[in-house]
Amino acid sequence: IEDIIRSDSAKSKYDILHMMFQRDWMVREGDWKLYRKKLYNLADNEPERKDYSLEKPALNARLQRLHHEWVEQVMPDKTPGERAAAN
Repeated sequence: IEDIIRSDSAKSKYDILHMMFQRDWMVREGDWKLYRKKLYNLADNEPERKDYSLEKPALNARLQRLHHEWVEQVMPDKTPGERAAAN
């Protein structure tokens, strides 16, 4: 993974990236990143400045759904309430 981090041109073999730390979470697909329920286009000149959530509600909902599905996969032994706290 270090090669990907340090290179401007290296591609990840993963289409979707999920991250969760305590109660914070993020999901990224291509240039789009959903973080704290705000949708950002990382290809913008000033990434993470403009929230596209209202302009792209379908994409926002899809990335949220992907996050919820991922939480269920990585936390199968948690109760529904514990998994809900991670969402």
